[in-house]
Amino acid sequence: MAERIAIEVYGVAEAIKELRDLEKVTYNRIVKDLQTSSLPLARSVAAEFPEEPLLNWGGSGERTGKSRFPSYNATQSFAGVRPTVSTRKPRGANTYGILRLQQKSPAAQIYDSAGSVTKADKNSTGGRFIQNLDKRLQTKSTYNRSRSRVMYPATEKHLPKLIPAIQESLDRTSKIIERNINQ
Repeated sequence: MAERIAIEVYGVAEAIKELRDLEKVTYNRIVKDLQTSSLPLARSVAAEFPEEPLLNWGGSGERTGKSRFPSYNATQSFAGVRPTVSTRKPRGANTYGILRLQQKSPAAQIYDSAGSVTKADKNSTGGRFIQNLDKRLQTKSTYNRSRSRVMYPATEKHLPKLIPAIQESLDRTSKIIERNINQ
């Protein structure tokens, strides 16, 4: 269950989708430009991940325990936040999402969203783990609800950095498209 922050821009996703089919080189250039424009936001969101979320959550870098739980590595958590561009329309949605931030580090994903799907008794190991992750936060995890400790709040906080960069990227995109049409 992903949280969503939307900035509505009309016609861009459809134009990019058409370019993917008609002009692959231009499409790749535009995708790269959108990803580059969103890197400052990705870096700001990545900086919000903690150096060490829990005192006993670290380790040798190998997956440990019966459940193969990944060890937390701050460097991987910071580097794991990546912008992705997609023109696919989600099922049941009337709008396209063009740009998305993803966390690629498994341990950072667990830190960010643990407690949103799994119903854990407060006295169980999983329940204590979720409570310990929530200790430093104002909001607490609720079963069967979307949960994001870092990605959503940090994206919302740093979103003003993205808007001018994306506008410049869209302006460059429209110039590229115009230039290709006029040739």
